[in-house]
Amino acid sequence: MKAVVQTGTHGASSVAISEVEESPFFPTSVEIKTKKVPLLPYDIMKLYGEIEVGIPNILGYGAVGVVTKVGALRSKSLLGKRVIVLNPGGTFREKIISSMPPLTITIPDGVTDAEAAVVVGGADTAYMLMKKILHFKMKKVIILGANSVVGTILMQLLKN
Repeated sequence: MKAVVQTGTHGASSVAISEVEESPFFPTSVEIKTKKVPLLPYDIMKLYGEIEVGIPNILGYGAVGVVTKVGALRSKSLLGKRVIVLNPGGTFREKIISSMPPLTITIPDGVTDAEAAVVVGGADTAYMLMKKILHFKMKKVIILGANSVVGTILMQLLKN
């Protein structure tokens, strides 16, 4: 199976498409054919060595895809469903094996794959922005695009 693998900490030149082994499949697992993966600030920070990771490293931790296989302890009704999946083992790969049921969320009809992928990236981006904003002495900020996923989450984070 092919995956986008980080091979160093020199930015985009540290990325290669490589063959990787599939993750083990357990009774609690689902197999997901990857459709969309957001490139997150977290991924960029890993590429430049700002966040320490083991090399080689498969990038990404959130994705959108379609369930193609379910383990014995998972509902067969998931087959063919579009899902958001969070996977600490990386999501820039052709297929994702998720063995943690709470990290696979079905996508409602009417929500596109691109819109669903933004949900994963939105929280990550909002968190990074919040960390930067908290370094400023000013206590009031204006958030342009506050009606977006990033803006809404950022408002909630800053409120607390």
